[in-house]
Amino acid sequence: MRQIKDEYLAGGPMDAINSPSSEHLTSADPKSKKPCQRSSGPDNVLWLSEVMASCSGQDDIVTAICQVIGQKPSYLALQTVWPWLQTRIQVPCPCRVTHPTVLVTLCHLYDHHVVDKQNWSFSTLVRWVHEIQNRLAPPNPDGAPVERCAHCGSKLRKKASY
Repeated sequence: MRQIKDEYLAGGPMDAINSPSSEHLTSADPKSKKPCQRSSGPDNVLWLSEVMASCSGQDDIVTAICQVIGQKPSYLALQTVWPWLQTRIQVPCPCRVTHPTVLVTLCHLYDHHVVDKQNWSFSTLVRWVHEIQNRLAPPNPDGAPVERCAHCGSKLRKKASY
């Protein structure tokens, strides 16, 4: 402790860290992160079910997915990577869900059925997302080579050209 205080007073490493000209080097620095969707190129999209499968246990599924893709936690970040998450769907449970888009339903299923009631497993939720993504954003045609993200290993698919 005394050494750190002496270095600070003498203009040591602590001053270099806090100087206005120094760059802040923290794990939250967006420049230091390499988001998956950027490293995969503009014509590729990550496969959401595989990104979810690599999520560690979190209280919030949006935060968990955003951490894997290197984005700040937000609905917008997820909808930018996977626009089909905005599609309205039929909810796979008897619950009443307001504005049942894929993303809102995913959050409901995770919060209410996986975490609270525990009548869905996380792997069941991942399978449900895989089925929805296959229906709304089909993967590459059979026989097409499958690319993988260098950052997290998730499958990539080519963006549809409209």
